Amino acid sequence: MLRRSFLIVLLFVVGCAQTPIKQASPVSKTQYPLRVIDASNQTIEFTKRPARIISLIPSVTEVLFAIGAGDLVVAVDDWSDEPAAARALPKIGAMDVNIERIIALKPDVVFGIWTMNRSSIEALRAAGVTVHASEPRSINDTIAHIRTLGSILDVTTQTNTVIARMEEERTTVKNILNNVPEKLRVYVEFSEGWTVGPGEFMDTLIAEAGAINVATQPGWHQMNEETILKANPDAIVYSTGFTALRDAIVHRKSWKNMTAIKNNRLIGIDDNILSRPGPRMTTGLLQLTRALYPDRL
Repeated sequence: MLRRSFLIVLLFVVGCAQTPIKQASPVSKTQYPLRVIDASNQTIEFTKRPARIISLIPSVTEVLFAIGAGDLVVAVDDWSDEPAAARALPKIGAMDVNIERIIALKPDVVFGIWTMNRSSIEALRAAGVTVHASEPRSINDTIAHIRTLGSILDVTTQTNTVIARMEEERTTVKNILNNVPEKLRVYVEFSEGWTVGPGEFMDTLIAEAGAINVATQPGWHQMNEETILKANPDAIVYSTGFTALRDAIVHRKSWKNMTAIKNNRLIGIDDNILSRPGPRMTTGLLQLTRALYPDRL
């Protein structure tokens, strides 16, 4: 439980203020050689389309399969569980990956997230392995990240389809929220006793879903029951990944008169959908917005 809680918190510590929604440029057919500068400021040259790929983190695995490059993936990290096809692939470890096993698999490129995988990325590069590091800090960044991987792997059609669907979902969210008379005040708890405030990705998602986060302390932190009680949120968003979390929240004696509890406005969300900067993120955003404002559907 503690290990998974720690992972969930880490998955969100790639957040910052989100930039306005803008239309992403379509991915065109790749011309090799292709040079890209990644999030670690490394210039990487691809002389041809990579044929053997390894993913170091679940969000990247989801992207690779979504854009039609799943058949190129030869191994993934231990936490990669979506889509189902990823679960059957060879595993290379969790946060501390097995460098020797990765080298033995002879990948053309390894994909990871700079903040999450930095030590592994540096070790792999020291061993002569080509590694591309991303660092998506917002939904816009995530779409750009997907577009970059699509270009590297020359999977134009499916990449554009994924991006178009994500932008359509964001437009739907914007339409739902058009002229909302009053924003709901929301408390978030994705691991028992832990919440998140300004400066993190989840905080920006709450804002994009048309709500106000009642947690004002920056970053991920252990919540104070009295502070949240005084904030009196209209709704509580919690992770369905922890089976006992909803009951734990409901049975806090001091919260029995809280507006969210009295009105039974507890919204369970699959934390993986919102925490992973990948193709399902806007789906999670839309689900959250609809749950917060069901009368505007």
